[in-house]
Order: sequence, then structure tokens, then C-alpha cells
Amino acid sequence: MAKSISLKRDGFSPFMTLIYIIMSLVGIITLFPFFITMVNSIAPPEDFIMKDIILWPSRFDLSYYKLILTSGSDIFAAYKVTLFVTVVGTAVNLVITAMTAFVLAQKKLPFRSQITVFIVFTMFFNGGMIPNFLLVQKLNLLNSLWAMILPGAISTMYMLFLRNFFMTIPTELYESAALDGCSEVNTLIRIILPLSLPALATFTLFYAVDHWNDFYSGMLYISDYKKQPLQVYLRQVLYDATVRADPETMQKLLGDGELKYEPPSDAMKAATVISATLPIICTYPFLQKYFVKGMMMGSLKG
Repeated sequence: MAKSISLKRDGFSPFMTLIYIIMSLVGIITLFPFFITMVNSIAPPEDFIMKDIILWPSRFDLSYYKLILTSGSDIFAAYKVTLFVTVVGTAVNLVITAMTAFVLAQKKLPFRSQITVFIVFTMFFNGGMIPNFLLVQKLNLLNSLWAMILPGAISTMYMLFLRNFFMTIPTELYESAALDGCSEVNTLIRIILPLSLPALATFTLFYAVDHWNDFYSGMLYISDYKKQPLQVYLRQVLYDATVRADPETMQKLLGDGELKYEPPSDAMKAATVISATLPIICTYPFLQKYFVKGMMMGSLKG
């Protein structure tokens, strides 16, 4: 019998090589717009006059960031709103999600299946934009930062993942805690949550990204310009093609020679986009190691 010829020789696989090439091209295509935006945000004003497309700046210029990140600029106020909503909103999300998931993970809970079906129903059907707005209005939450937190205090999908994660924990731990006189709340805080750090880190990342990128709630419920979140400000910048910078800071940069020309609109928009995107990107490396483990452990058992 003739020996079968393997396509893999000395660790070389044509198929895997093709996969790596395709994924590399996809990665380059995905990162290229971000790269161009980053370059535009640090390119000097004269580059925009001499070139239509800037692939690399002639020199690094951070004056645009100095201009838009001053205490007198509008983006600074939007940052404070978004940071508050992200931090407080994520904390509220985790507390309510963990409590709900813990209760629904208990097999002794009466009508557990019916309650779960009722909650799952909300994933597919909801009142819509107008009823939600009327509800927020009746609760006197319009123009309040809590309007961007409380209506989305829990995600049904994330709660179900966390519930499935809790169900993988051996029931003997619950029984041992009960024999030691531990209440349900103490069982959750002292036993279940410490064992669920990968899942909690995963959903912390999910909730934080959702709050950071949310512009729908701010656009719908907030009319006070000083209370609008960062994404609403960014949308307004890109829509109006203008950036409302601090006039005193601009005059100072022009007078000190750090800016030879009036800042180009494209450069200011690029710096604004990077300023709004970079902070949430920097959180990924700290939670990445929990991501796969948390998602896999929460998706195996229904």
C-alpha cells in the first residue's frame, strides 16, 4: 500500500498558512481606519495642506489634544458624564445581575422555570422607544444621569450567562454554607462571587463597553448640553464637522508658536475620536485573560 502523502511537512501546513494570511489581511483592513485617524490626530497642520492622504506625519504634533482636553473644552464635561455613567452604571449592573442570577440558579426556587421564561420573553419583545421615554418621564428621570443607568440596569442575556455559570458550582458548597449557618446573602458574597471572578470580569467589560459607547440614551433622555455623554458629543462633532475648543487655549497655542496655523477640522475630529476611543480600549488588556474562561464556563449548562 502506498504511503499517504501528508500536506504538512516540518510544521508547514498550506491550509493554516492561508488562514493566517487571510486573517492578517482582515486585521490590516480593520485597523487601517484607526491607524489613519491616529496619524491625522498627530500630524502638523502643514501636512493637511501638502497632502490629501497622510500615511505618516512629517513630525509629531500633540497640540490638538492639548486644545480639546483643556478644562474649558466641552469634551472635558462629556468625559466626566461618561466616566460617572460607566463606573456607577457598571456597578449597578453587576449587583442586580449577580443577585438575579443567583436566585434563578437555585433549584429550590418555586416557579423557577416560569420566572426564567418570563424574563427571557423581554429579550425578544419590549415596549419600544416611546413607552420607554414615557416611563422615564413619569419617573422624573429626564435630564438626569440616572436615566442612562436605571432603564438598562440589567441585561437578560448577561444574566442568563451568569446564571448558567452559577449552576456549574457544586450544590455541596451551598449545603455546606447552609449547615454552617451562612445566610443566602453571605453565601453569595463570600463563596459564590469569589469563585466567579472570571465571569464577573467578563461581564464587567461588557457592561462598561456598553455604557461607554451608549449615545442612544443620552440623545433621547438628556437635553441639557452639560449632561450629555461623550458619544453624543462625538456624534455632534462628526455631524457638525466642528470642535468647540477653548478659545483662550487656542490663542495661547498660536501665540506660543505651538500652532502655526488654525487647526484643521479633520485633525480636530481625529483627535476627538481617538480621545473618546482610547480609554476603553486600554481596559481590554487587564480583563482579557478572564474573557474566554468566563464566557465558556457560562455557556455550557442551560
